Amino acid sequence: MELHQQATKPKKGSAGAVPVGALVVTQEAVRDAAAVLAMADYVRGGGLFTLDAMQHHAVAAHRRHYVADGVQQQDRGMGITTSGGGRGSKGNKKGRGGGAGGGKGRGGKAGKASDAKLHKPKLITLAKFPDDRIYVWDGHHRVAAICLGGREALDPEEYAMMTCSFEYAQTVHLAQWFLTPFDPRSQVRKRDFCGYKDAMHTLLKTPPAKTAKSKKKPVTIATTTATTTTTTATTTPSATERDVVLEYALAHTADYLSTRTFDGVKELVDLLHAELSQGLKN
Repeated sequence: MELHQQATKPKKGSAGAVPVGALVVTQEAVRDAAAVLAMADYVRGGGLFTLDAMQHHAVAAHRRHYVADGVQQQDRGMGITTSGGGRGSKGNKKGRGGGAGGGKGRGGKAGKASDAKLHKPKLITLAKFPDDRIYVWDGHHRVAAICLGGREALDPEEYAMMTCSFEYAQTVHLAQWFLTPFDPRSQVRKRDFCGYKDAMHTLLKTPPAKTAKSKKKPVTIATTTATTTTTTATTTPSATERDVVLEYALAHTADYLSTRTFDGVKELVDLLHAELSQGLKN
């Protein structure tokens, strides 16, 4: 693992429909089974997880469910998080089309920003590595829902594809807040590692102790022979900060990583079914 303060993100793009069966997961299981089931119903109805559709859904969900100040709520229809906006917001009385604020196009146009302080939706992120396999970098709930809903491929409007290196995945990147370095060939992230993220965020917000200027070179804990697309950092954090972050990540890998036991999305969905069945038995 190596720390980069301002590493350049891998290049992103889109490359047509991507078969679900070709994807390799990077998470051991889904966190919210109920959300995946609801999202699978949306897929069965012909729904796509486009940016417009998710934003439209988020605004409509906020109007349906009043949320108190400062409290966040997960709407299981698409896994969109909304946050409270005080006394509630004024709707668009002239809105047309199916949902809040009306609109045109696929999924409709989102309502006015005053409707709610919503988290900006993100597309599913896929990563193509030097082994020519395509890994799910972010968006496991939606990918699982697409598989469970019976659709065989991701629509080009549902995802962004990035070309990545194994070195990038095994590196901590402060600029992108990527704080969970791992080797996707043999490791997966745990379904829930919020405790680790909270601790790391707290660590990064704490100013490092003042020390004399050090001439230490960047600390490298692990190296890889894979070709890298990561650029050299333009600014370097202090040696003290670097050491603290790297030491914490190395000492707490068990908090966010597991050994890979399967590759495909279908196996992820099968695990979901097994957990649901076990829950019913209990």
